[in-house]
Amino acid sequence: MYNKVMVLSDFHCHLYGYDSGESMKALLNGFSGECKENRRAEAGRKESLSVISAGDELKIRPGMIFTNIRERDLWESGALFSLDEGVRRDGKTGAVVVPFIGIHPWDFNEADDESLAALEQTAVKTGAFIGEIGLDRLHLGGEEREKQRYVFKRALEAALKVEKPFTIHCVREWGALLSVLESVKERIRAPFLVHAYSGSAETMEKIISLGGYISFGTLFSHGREGSFSEKAADCILKIDRRFLLLETDWTWHAGDAEAAEPDTYRGALLSVYEKTAELLKIDITELCGVIEENGEVFKAYTANWRG
Repeated sequence: MYNKVMVLSDFHCHLYGYDSGESMKALLNGFSGECKENRRAEAGRKESLSVISAGDELKIRPGMIFTNIRERDLWESGALFSLDEGVRRDGKTGAVVVPFIGIHPWDFNEADDESLAALEQTAVKTGAFIGEIGLDRLHLGGEEREKQRYVFKRALEAALKVEKPFTIHCVREWGALLSVLESVKERIRAPFLVHAYSGSAETMEKIISLGGYISFGTLFSHGREGSFSEKAADCILKIDRRFLLLETDWTWHAGDAEAAEPDTYRGALLSVYEKTAELLKIDITELCGVIEENGEVFKAYTANWRG
């Protein structure tokens, strides 16, 4: 049986353009629980959101939405999030939409002292958190590893200086990541998360011991269904649930017709929760309560910003 309200938070996505006006309203207001048929043609079926009628007691509403913006995209027409307004709180739906600004590890070759300084200033002057930043061995050439690490350390320094939460992207560089985090552990004053976690259970425990949260997603994107990898599933089963977060890693750009339908995004988010609850063998409403409680630690850092 469902509780009366089910809160769905998304701790890592890229909603370029869902910053204001009708598009943001459409995204958030669609969690109302009214009877809607999900128009994912390729799925050929209604999603769980579709079976909720207006007369049912169950209501689904958005919780925290962490939308990540690459520094290089911030100034392009496709990235419309107004960082000057900082965190957005929607009084009608209860959503807290938090912008993150970062230099993605794929973009390290484009980073310079000016962009790194701009990252820090943006974090100081706005409600934005830092992210995503990190390390990714799959996007390295022969002698590029040191530069990628340098950019990560500089971006991390910005997060530590402003004492704000940050999001880490890491692929096949877990030893290097742990080394960097260990070197600054005494200066970590805010919670951080590692998104789309793909490391081992042992590394996961070390990250948690340093103050980190672990976010999992099934790599949904633009309506394509996914499933947890065997390694991710093992970590979800082993994690201390107090440090568990969930995400879609959804990407939407202005003009992206395939992903622009809010029902599709919401269906993907719900599916991540459904698959996680199934894996953990718990009721989805219990899982929603766990994730909502875990996300509360980040809300303290949005207190001084209003959308």
